Amino acid sequence: MGVAIKPELGPLTLGWLLRLPFLRAADLSLLLGIHEVSVRQLLNDLERRGWVEHLRASSPEFDTQRLLMLSAKAIQEAAAAMSIPADVIDHEFPVGPRQAEERLLRMETTVAMNRFFAGLAIGMRLRRGLELSEVRSVPWGALRGRRWWPHSVEGFGCLRSGTSLAPFFVAWDRAGAPAEHRKQRVRHWYSFWEPRGRSGAVGHSVLLICPSVREAKEWARALTASADRRGREPLNVAWATTADAVRPPHQPYLAPAGWDARCRSRGAITVGARHAGSASDHSRWA
Repeated sequence: MGVAIKPELGPLTLGWLLRLPFLRAADLSLLLGIHEVSVRQLLNDLERRGWVEHLRASSPEFDTQRLLMLSAKAIQEAAAAMSIPADVIDHEFPVGPRQAEERLLRMETTVAMNRFFAGLAIGMRLRRGLELSEVRSVPWGALRGRRWWPHSVEGFGCLRSGTSLAPFFVAWDRAGAPAEHRKQRVRHWYSFWEPRGRSGAVGHSVLLICPSVREAKEWARALTASADRRGREPLNVAWATTADAVRPPHQPYLAPAGWDARCRSRGAITVGARHAGSASDHSRWA
């Protein structure tokens, strides 16, 4: 006899897969806060309805668990249920053939970031007075005119404590990336924020996930050099190692208001001043 599944878990599952394609059942278990046995029962039902599809990664680096994604029919259903216009789904959510191809080409980043967000979700449940307001993977390779996120980031999240919010973008580094590639990503971030008249959006940080401390130091040099050339304060960048980021339950390092933004200390996301409205104008469909 199967476990009784709450009716609201179906739409919640579709919502998570809309935000984070290629989740594993283990990730969904953490995100939904239910046992993995119940998740598998739920997924079997959604697959029978033609709403959820799956594939198995061919790389030996990954386990044999299925990687889950929404069918075209389910994307439309999820958008309607969440009152999201079709053009917003196409341009602001990581769905569709092009986004699936991008993630298959960067499977290691895709799976690791999903694990990070799933671990963050359960970590927030263990912290009194702090909750996860929103997380999502952003579209990769989207056109500049339709982006509300900086180029060269992979995800977005927001922590909430009462009326205080801490929105942040996630940038995932890779061990083999050359130093010039990291410098280019920093330039992209400045080109996003400088027209807004400030070195970083109010309350927004970039959470940088680095393979090791060595890469974090290289990023720190790139951030400091870019800031010095512009005569500005460095961007608000926090960091964590990949090993820490994918080891649930993940709990972010919370820094005091005077945290040094030059990427000198391990990852810090600060719950900032009070903001009116939602964590981001673009997380209103959370």
